[in-house]
Amino acid sequence: MILSEREFREYLRMREWRKIESDKRNSAPFTILTNAQLAEVVQQRPKTLADLEKVKGIGKKRLEDHGEAILKVLSLGDEANGTPD
Repeated sequence: MILSEREFREYLRMREWRKIESDKRNSAPFTILTNAQLAEVVQQRPKTLADLEKVKGIGKKRLEDHGEAILKVLSLGDEANGTPD
């Protein structure tokens, strides 16, 4: 999976968020999202929890635990890049 420059910047931002979250929970980062899932999220750019659930490996538990935060981090990337919702 090859990411564009913009996607890679967002991927790095998502990794940073994941690290902070995993530190808070005292767990390994991959328990929140794997690298492959992070890449798929930045490529698909889900806008809703239903869209996010379409990413392979993101089920109800991950949606409940992290869904809103993932969408928020993505929307912050949109704002930083000047892209409308």
